[in-house]
Amino acid sequence: MREVPSAFVSTRKIAEAWAIDELQRFKAKGFLNWTRRDQTFFDKGGSNPRRFQATFEDPPATAWMQVASSATKFLFKEDWSVKEKNQAILEAGK
Repeated sequence: MREVPSAFVSTRKIAEAWAIDELQRFKAKGFLNWTRRDQTFFDKGGSNPRRFQATFEDPPATAWMQVASSATKFLFKEDWSVKEKNQAILEAGK
């Protein structure tokens, strides 16, 4: 994690340009938190910047788990209920 130098924080566009340069140097992917809600995600090398606004209401927090030597992945929801990943993806697409 790196802090954006103060010389590059006057606008979001300038901060994103700095982040792209840094990600190109490290050949990495990453994200920039402009505010608590406003984020920019970058693919490897700083390519394909995409702006998102974080939400804290829906969907609830989730986590994926894959059991060793198993092809099945499970989704753990906030209430600790469990679904198989493929089933959760199908339901989300409806």
